[in-house]
Amino acid sequence: MSSTQSSTWPRHGWYQIAHTPGALKISPVKAPTKGLADFLADVAAQVVASQSARNDTSQAVDVSNTAPADAIDVQYLRVPGVKLRQGTVPTVKFSNGTLSPKLDHTYQLKLGDAPFTLHVQNGLRGKNGAPYGEGALYTVGYGGEFYSYHLDGYGWDTHVQAVADVDGDGKPDFFISMGGNNSGYEAVLLSSKAKPGTNKPTATLSSQGC
Repeated sequence: MSSTQSSTWPRHGWYQIAHTPGALKISPVKAPTKGLADFLADVAAQVVASQSARNDTSQAVDVSNTAPADAIDVQYLRVPGVKLRQGTVPTVKFSNGTLSPKLDHTYQLKLGDAPFTLHVQNGLRGKNGAPYGEGALYTVGYGGEFYSYHLDGYGWDTHVQAVADVDGDGKPDFFISMGGNNSGYEAVLLSSKAKPGTNKPTATLSSQGC
């Protein structure tokens, strides 16, 4: 990646999302007057360094971390046209902190006092009910409607890292990680960007562990 390529990355509209026990801590990333935000500059530097150090394993790049001390994981998200809530946003409580959904099981959950359902299956289904294709199909139900998201190409071994109302519409938003690969692939499902029926993930992103 050249500096020219990284200079085209958007500077505005990013949020830092720190996963902490029982809550997400969301804060806007201040856009620099020029150049990239620190976390994007770190990403660009890592890519450039990895390219120049393919034959030199002694080189490494340190990534700055300004996350809260109790953060378990840190992500950066930018969705054009969407403003996220700021501050501490409570998450749905799971017994183990996260949820590894059982296939073909319907979970009855609550976001605050608002009930919703979650059902996960492996791939899409044909008319005879047989699964086909790759990935997982998440179906979330609330308000008498059902919203499905096809997480294609990354296996069906998924983990719900957090469920919270991050876009302020009173409906559940999901942060999901997918197994079966070494890329650290994660997906975000925002209710405000979904319609009844089948949807694509709102965003895919990489995570930065603490």
